[in-house]
Amino acid sequence: EELERYTWLVAGSVGEFWTDLCAARLGDFARVPLEVMRRRGARYGQALQLVNILRDRRMDAALGRVYIAESEVARWTDQARVWLREATDYCADLRSGRLRYATLLPALLGWRTLALTSQQPPELLTPAKVSRQEVGVWLRRALPVWWSAARVRTLAEEASK
Repeated sequence: EELERYTWLVAGSVGEFWTDLCAARLGDFARVPLEVMRRRGARYGQALQLVNILRDRRMDAALGRVYIAESEVARWTDQARVWLREATDYCADLRSGRLRYATLLPALLGWRTLALTSQQPPELLTPAKVSRQEVGVWLRRALPVWWSAARVRTLAEEASK
């Protein structure tokens, strides 16, 4: 409960703010009701914060900071995936291709970071990181979402591997 509240305070609230800003400036910016987008926006922010916590957990533990016990990592990794799916849905339901493209990249990098973190050997303290080269690849691969919202979920699935 504390971790969920922390992720909302640090990043979930930002997702809600971003959604409210889009609604205020763009009006009918999404294909689903505003309240659905606000919830998804919050989960989007929470997902990215939780991925960061999972990614940094071994290094943090070595420094005496434990946010997630190792016995809870699998549960919280599953939770991060659930929230990242909501982030993916958030992006897919945006009407503007330009907004969809700009909003999707952090979700794709969240999926990639979670996948890389899950593949790391347990003794490695250095956090997993998506390389600059791979970021460039995802920027190019995401271009079709400007024209097709259907491509969002396919890209997220590919990024999660």
